[in-house]
Amino acid sequence: MFNKQVKRQQTPFGVMIHKRGPVGSNLLITKNGRNLGLRHGKKIGQLLKSVRIDKKDRVHFSENVHPVEIGFGQHARVFRLFSAEQAQFIQERPDLAHRVPSFVLKLYRRSVSRKTEPDGFTQFFANTFAFNWLKNQPTKTCIIRPLSTFFVSEFLKVRKFVNAPTLEEAYIALMDKRVSHPLGQALTNEQIYRFLERNKISFNELERMDAELMNERNGLLVKGAKIGFGTGIEIEPDPIMKNAFVLGKGKDGRLLVSVFDQGKTPLKGLVDRIRKGKIFLAR
Repeated sequence: MFNKQVKRQQTPFGVMIHKRGPVGSNLLITKNGRNLGLRHGKKIGQLLKSVRIDKKDRVHFSENVHPVEIGFGQHARVFRLFSAEQAQFIQERPDLAHRVPSFVLKLYRRSVSRKTEPDGFTQFFANTFAFNWLKNQPTKTCIIRPLSTFFVSEFLKVRKFVNAPTLEEAYIALMDKRVSHPLGQALTNEQIYRFLERNKISFNELERMDAELMNERNGLLVKGAKIGFGTGIEIEPDPIMKNAFVLGKGKDGRLLVSVFDQGKTPLKGLVDRIRKGKIFLAR
């Protein structure tokens, strides 16, 4: 029987599923998320079936999923689900198994998300418009690339994992090639060093890119934030080295870069504005 309490609504960002009731009942499935689900026989939902955070911020996953925690911050915990594990319960032809992506699940803490810390929608929204604005800016050092987000709610964001180091990890690795402690939790030091060598990325290139894109006084992220990245909404960026991926190099030698987690503070009424069609993607 059709549940009148559940509404599905097409938005510029994807399909919004809203259930009347407590905060946290909104779920946005992006075009990438919908295509992924269809491509894998709609079984991708098994990843999220039992994901929740209770008042003590403990995380519960489906018994089929055994993620590795790769980050813990003030407002969220970040987990990676690896391709090899996903292939066990996503039925796929053997010759296409390598195309099953890894995922990053970012789980926002209920204890802080209603106060001063951002929630899933804030960071998804800010990232979307930061990318749309940055990709149209003339840059000398880098080419901006998007990150694929599949699902997002107030307390959850799911995106494809990028097998590349963050700017911070690459920076430290090139400063001292004898680092013995782990540079990060998602990639091994060997993987990071090999990536930098294969793409012929130098320390000076990272410094120039950091100054142009991430500088907290006059970098492009800060300049874009002053005009709300074209949205008219005040978006506070977080231009730190942990919030950028170095993906390699383009044909012209510029670095390929993605930025993420740029919304530092919640945006009041954001979900309602998206559902009511008051917020649209920038052209």
